[in-house]
Amino acid sequence: MIYALMIFAMIGERYFDPIVIKANRINLKSDINKIIVFSSDGVIPFQVDEIKNGNYFEGDGKFDGEDELVFYARHCGGKLNPQKINSIQDDFEEILEVSLEEKDTEEKAFCYIGVMKEENITKFERLLGKVNPPLLNFSNHEDDFIVEQKNRVAIFSNSSPSIKSIEILDDETGNKIKVFSGLKAEIFIKLLNLINIRKSEKDISTKVAFVKGGPVRIIRVLQPYADIGFGIKIPTSKVISYIYEGFTYVENTVPIPFNLRAISRSAYANIYLKFINPKRFRSRKNDIELQNKSGDKPPEEDWHMWGYIEGERWSAAYFIKEITKIPIERSLYFRSEGNTLEVGVHLNLLNLPKGNHKFALYGFFFPPGELEKAKKFVENPLKTKIIKIK
Repeated sequence: MIYALMIFAMIGERYFDPIVIKANRINLKSDINKIIVFSSDGVIPFQVDEIKNGNYFEGDGKFDGEDELVFYARHCGGKLNPQKINSIQDDFEEILEVSLEEKDTEEKAFCYIGVMKEENITKFERLLGKVNPPLLNFSNHEDDFIVEQKNRVAIFSNSSPSIKSIEILDDETGNKIKVFSGLKAEIFIKLLNLINIRKSEKDISTKVAFVKGGPVRIIRVLQPYADIGFGIKIPTSKVISYIYEGFTYVENTVPIPFNLRAISRSAYANIYLKFINPKRFRSRKNDIELQNKSGDKPPEEDWHMWGYIEGERWSAAYFIKEITKIPIERSLYFRSEGNTLEVGVHLNLLNLPKGNHKFALYGFFFPPGELEKAKKFVENPLKTKIIKIK
């Protein structure tokens, strides 16, 4: 009973966590149609996304190399007993046990990857049961990319690297409420005290390079083109967005073509999100009631990595995580005006060395009170251990 409660507690806290396993990590080569993922709850939602030369592509129907197998941690459960494994193992070429572990605790949950001898997932759904996938649909239009989830609709731009809006369904009235009106970015560089270069997301156009949906996530790859003046546009690093139930993960690159300090006195970037009618903002050093701002002190500067915004019946959070691990001097970007909050990160680019500096942006929307689950996913990822049991 205690073991079962530990599993339930862990999975309840790990609602957002996707598990991503590469084929070469588990030394597995198989037809995609023969792969299945299951747990003590039954056959669970999963998908395979194929990669070639570092890029997602439509694929050859094989799971190998850098290809990714993806499922949610929340669908994993108790360890299957040997009798259960023995009853089904003759139908599989291989079975792998995936254990998910919390750091510094004894909490574990288990999922199983199987390679079927014959393509017949329906048979195992009848035999083991089935967990239905979440609602995660998209539609592609000339300039809009629209994603529909359980209680919200997000509209992304196809011609620029921005999110146009997010609307949430009010359960009480049945009406859609616009709670988010865009991701914004601006870069400023002052050269030799003579020339000021100021660019924003409006100076970057995009083309959609790849889109794929599935029961677990949507992958969207954009090829941006930066306007450098005189009608010249140059391609920059591709932007990859992963849209899961409840959150979006985007990898971005800040290209630094030369040592800025040698020719510049000031260089910075602001990356921020615009929320509508928020009531409260929190970060590491701030807790501000936004609808009663009179007398409030200005936001404190902090080594800013996350923020939490709470509305009437919704909340959101964002996290910024460095990938290249080069320290970037950063602080809170914060501007509240009327019914709009602009909040994000101010990056000092002046001391960055030449190169491409990658960082990730996580954006969550959820009911109020779910911040700790998001923080746990971003800051303390689950450990995975995989063993072959057949």
